[in-house]
Amino acid sequence: MNNSARALVLTVGTGNIDDLENTLFQPLEKSLNTGKWKEAVLLPSTMTANNARKFKDRMFGYSIRIDPLPEEGRENDADACFSHFDKVLSELETDGYRPEAIVPDFTRGTKAMSAALVLAAVRHKIPQLRYIHGVRDNRGMVIGGKEEIGHVMTERASMRRRIDDSLQLMTKGAFASVLAFLPEIENSGIAEALVPVEFRDEISRLRKLAAFWAAWDRLDYKEALTCSSKLNDEDHMALNREIASVECLAAGPIQDNHGDMAEWLRWVATDLLVNGRRRIAQHQFEDALLRAYRIVELIGQVRLFARGYDSARISPKDPCVEKFRQRLKKNGSNDFGCRKEEGRKVLTATRMLGARFLKYLGDSLGQDLVNFDNDAASSIKASDRNLSILTHGFSVANLDKESLSNLYDRIKVLLEKDCPDTARCSIDERFGIVP
Repeated sequence: MNNSARALVLTVGTGNIDDLENTLFQPLEKSLNTGKWKEAVLLPSTMTANNARKFKDRMFGYSIRIDPLPEEGRENDADACFSHFDKVLSELETDGYRPEAIVPDFTRGTKAMSAALVLAAVRHKIPQLRYIHGVRDNRGMVIGGKEEIGHVMTERASMRRRIDDSLQLMTKGAFASVLAFLPEIENSGIAEALVPVEFRDEISRLRKLAAFWAAWDRLDYKEALTCSSKLNDEDHMALNREIASVECLAAGPIQDNHGDMAEWLRWVATDLLVNGRRRIAQHQFEDALLRAYRIVELIGQVRLFARGYDSARISPKDPCVEKFRQRLKKNGSNDFGCRKEEGRKVLTATRMLGARFLKYLGDSLGQDLVNFDNDAASSIKASDRNLSILTHGFSVANLDKESLSNLYDRIKVLLEKDCPDTARCSIDERFGIVP
């Protein structure tokens, strides 16, 4: 279909049965003759279908089709009218008409029919509607020949709804969806064409907030910090605690500074805990599971860093490491991994081996970390952890909200044991996202 093709959709009422010419046919004709249309669709009730047929016969040469309400007496049922008009507009879109090429005229028909057509048009994102008005006689009816065409723009109602929906998405943690849902304001000509001026500042503000939360949510702390600098002064002050948290997360230390790494990774582990809980709330169970066991690994890495060991590059010449490796060999256990870094040999520790090494060193959390996988309180089976599509297997893991929430509760206890101060400042509040 030609992209310039347009369709006019008109409700059809009874008019004044003693003067259909002036009260029905002429107003319909004025609307039809105002504008260029590929076709017109008449929407009568069963009672006014005959008037629609008379008008179609009168307008010989125009492409007009009649699509009456399917049942008698439905003209006062707004829901029934909406269902029918919604279907008609859907069919027009299927025929190739773009929303901006469809113009509904809701002048005639019952109040229920008019309201239903307006609602159906808003649902289909039709930007413009029309109605007939003019000078009225002593009966309150528009005088024949005095009709004028008025227009109603739906963009304000539609944009307000989009903003309301975006706020809901924000509170559900769907930050990237907000960016896709709201039009870009900065550096875009779309604002001039599509966004009413009174909404532009609000949309710009919400997009900046969404960009900040979205970067943080995907663990891009440096980008989140950059986005925070673009927030308006009021939001920047309101999010002072959150921005301070992002600053800590973005300031990752040099890996050789073991003490600083231990403290920084505590922040990262705490952030992942809240991040993972958002994944549970969104039913992204596989992603939540991956985060859960990464947090447990991080706790072990934190404890190792605090003792001067980097699990990614442990010196094989360290006396404690040498003795521990001898014990592993004696017990027939798996040894550390081994790789070369800058021409020298370094050892690497898996999550479980790191936990066993901590236990050997007398760390108070070593035994807890060793026991974590086999704790009877856990309802996450090893087969579910290791054989899911996102790890080593070929099917979805057998997970649910309750079992994962229990798992996260247990991890929170480990975090609090690692750093009692963390418990006092509240893990959930430290990184709680409440836009």
